Amino acid sequence: MRALCTFITLISLLAGVAKPQNTPQVFEPFTYTADSIIRINNRVYDLRVPEQVALAMYDVISGPMGARDTFALRRLFWWEASLQYIYRGGKSAPRAIRWTADQYIPIVAKMGKQSEFYEKQIWAKTLEFRNQAVVWSAFEIRTKSQEGPAERTGINAFNLIFDKGRWHITHLQWDSNDPSDTTPIPPPAN
Repeated sequence: MRALCTFITLISLLAGVAKPQNTPQVFEPFTYTADSIIRINNRVYDLRVPEQVALAMYDVISGPMGARDTFALRRLFWWEASLQYIYRGGKSAPRAIRWTADQYIPIVAKMGKQSEFYEKQIWAKTLEFRNQAVVWSAFEIRTKSQEGPAERTGINAFNLIFDKGRWHITHLQWDSNDPSDTTPIPPPAN
């Protein structure tokens, strides 16, 4: 009887009727990410331009206390995107804190409901080759208002893939200084 069950399962698998358990799933990119134009906070971004993806990211995570457009935020990312924050506490060695895009989005939503947050690009430098691009983007952060002195500065590295007529974030890595660190942001290389 056991041999018969194994045989039936094998035939079902070969015929495509059954799927083996614990088989990794192959995901396709989200179908809703193909649109190359996105509107965030009444501003329009052309996702066929790498720098526009970075600016759209700043816009969607920034704003007064309240809801963030998590649907628009998810649209910026590739289907298996990741994020990594380089953290250095005091004089300790740097650490990397990592998230998937799907883990990061609820963090942004919760943060938006709890406080104001404004991240603004200072400058950007893009390197592009075929279907990949890296946007180096220096930023300032403010949490009390849009104006006034920056509380933090840092640099984002947006790694992008070009697919279906537009750029998607595959990985975003950033490092920022804390208020006691006065390390200046370097100017963009020529």
